[in-house]
Amino acid sequence: LSTTFAERFNKLGGVNTTVMSHYLEMPFNKEYALVACCEGNEDDAKALWLIIDTLIARAGKMTAANLAATVLKGGCGTDPRRPVCINADGTTYYKTEYLKKYTEYYLHKYLTLEHKRYYRFVRIDDSPTIGAAIAGLSL
Repeated sequence: LSTTFAERFNKLGGVNTTVMSHYLEMPFNKEYALVACCEGNEDDAKALWLIIDTLIARAGKMTAANLAATVLKGGCGTDPRRPVCINADGTTYYKTEYLKKYTEYYLHKYLTLEHKRYYRFVRIDDSPTIGAAIAGLSL
């Protein structure tokens, strides 16, 4: 990345997942901070996109590794008719560009193809609140 990019990027004072996701979603939207950092330099823009995509892919791989370890340690999911139910909760998982895709790719690769374990993702709105309420009632 160029020195111009570095100067512009340093002025941001850091970025978060949302900022990175916005860049992957709309890399030509000049209202986004990272797009402005690359203004006038296509090589910077392409390199930044690839770097952020690699970071998100790594996050998906780590998420899949943690989920796979849990399923394997639990010894469940061996029957495709009774897959392990995984409740994926949170805006980071669902709204970060490509995170869900990468997580599902690596989980399928590790669990289904390599270990013959089966799973299904579900989405339950407000599941942490529901879980906390159930836990509180069971005390």
